[in-house]
Parts: sequence; structure tokens; C-alpha cells
Amino acid sequence: MRIGVVSTLFHPVIGGTEILAKGICEGLHKLGHEIELITTKNKDRKDSDFDYKVINLEEVNFSNS
Repeated sequence: MRIGVVSTLFHPVIGGTEILAKGICEGLHKLGHEIELITTKNKDRKDSDFDYKVINLEEVNFSNS
């Protein structure tokens, strides 16, 4: 199954939401799902470090949603 995960921030930013999102992505990927993580760009992150696709947007912001 193809699954999209959205997280405003993601690794290497470390916080509760980021750790949870990373665990979900890794767990679902290990179960054989195709994962696409949608997150805000981070110049310190190497997307090649992940076994799933990372989609970088200029800003992911849900504050007014």
C-alpha cells in the first residue's frame, strides 16, 4: 500500500512528533508499504539516509487549519 505521512518537522529535528513520525515511517516501510514523507525542507537532512521517499516543501504549516 502507498502511504503518505505528513510531519511539519522531521529528523534531524528531535521532538516527540518527529520521533513518532520517524517510527511510523520506518515501521510501515518494514511491513512492505511504500512510504512518502511530506515535510518542511531542512538543509541538515540527507534524504538519501532514509529507505522511503522524502518530499520536501518550503513550509508545512497547519497553524491556521
